[in-house]
Amino acid sequence: MSVDGTRLFDLALPEALAAAARRVTGLAGQEIDTPTVKTKDGVNLVGYFTDNGVPTIECASGYKPSLEEVALEVLRLELRGGQTEQYMPYSEMRHEMNRRLCTSLFRTVEQEVLLALSQSHGVASRGALQKRLLADFLEPLQAGKYRSGDLEPARTRLGSLDGLELLISYADNIESMNLLQQIAACDPAMASQLAVMYRVVQNNRPFDDSRRIRDAYYLSVPFLFDTRKPATPKVVVAKKKPKKAAKKAARKKKA
Repeated sequence: MSVDGTRLFDLALPEALAAAARRVTGLAGQEIDTPTVKTKDGVNLVGYFTDNGVPTIECASGYKPSLEEVALEVLRLELRGGQTEQYMPYSEMRHEMNRRLCTSLFRTVEQEVLLALSQSHGVASRGALQKRLLADFLEPLQAGKYRSGDLEPARTRLGSLDGLELLISYADNIESMNLLQQIAACDPAMASQLAVMYRVVQNNRPFDDSRRIRDAYYLSVPFLFDTRKPATPKVVVAKKKPKKAAKKAARKKKA
């Protein structure tokens, strides 16, 4: 980040966004760190506060982020208000993969707030996010190529998270429901999981308090890990009649 707080990842920040970045650095007492790391689960830009309180926006190696992406992460840092990773709700998950899934879920729920904030700071992140998710999630899903090499239930869980991010990116609920129907036509199991999580988000609107983000997150977690298999018919084996009962039945028939 530049000394005057007007540039990040070699991008010129609009004044309102630059002011948000300066508030973050003022709260933390240090500049925003921008390390280059190996990408995780296809996420190229991640903002958080380290356990030492350093405001950080990680960027995948070789990736050049857009202003719309940077805006979301700067505003995410401001929204979290200095809360470090060790105190985030998803840190409770012990299993590495589950923790990554829950991190993605929490970040997605946060975007219900961040997309509106980004617009108010002069950056149209909503449209850019929709364009990316349609190309990276919905189109491959419709073509039968979405995470084709992944095993279940990881594929369904990751797909429901991508789908939730897509639905939340639309302010128009009717448009979101139309997209949900398209997802259901391609993958009913994924859509079933997604529909319940999206309903949780709807029930917690408007997100006018940070507690609503946590409430929506905690209520969604059980549905993210719901891996109930389709019911299979029970095979009932008829019990053989005792010999005495069989003889008695035969005498009745003769009579």
